[in-house]
Amino acid sequence: MDIKAELNGMRYLNVAIREKNRELDELQDLKVAIATPVITGMPKGKCFERSARVDVILDKIIKLEKAREDDIEELVDKKLMWSEKFKSLPLEERMILEFRYFDGMTWADIAKKLNYEERTIYRIHGKALLNLKKL
Repeated sequence: MDIKAELNGMRYLNVAIREKNRELDELQDLKVAIATPVITGMPKGKCFERSARVDVILDKIIKLEKAREDDIEELVDKKLMWSEKFKSLPLEERMILEFRYFDGMTWADIAKKLNYEERTIYRIHGKALLNLKKL
């Protein structure tokens, strides 16, 4: 796998974590929205249906939280590895790579933040990737 693809994979992993957080928020809201069952003693009453729905939601929450934790662990490991590699680059190159792949910024946002033309960001980014290949 080439360097750019690996770095993009890290960026996409960050997006996947944010999406899982959004899904977890929705499931938590749904869990709260389902009324607490009232036990009536009647078999097959609505309280049992609600309880089963809550159980399904709780199961989904647990699985999603586990998947998110795994993604976070993988992302932290990758960021540590790439941070070490980035240290050997000039500050300008390192900043662009970190903004793009660690923070998920767009090219336009990076250019604005550094007060550069967008094409200059592309050029510096390309140079940074070449320098990483030399390591």
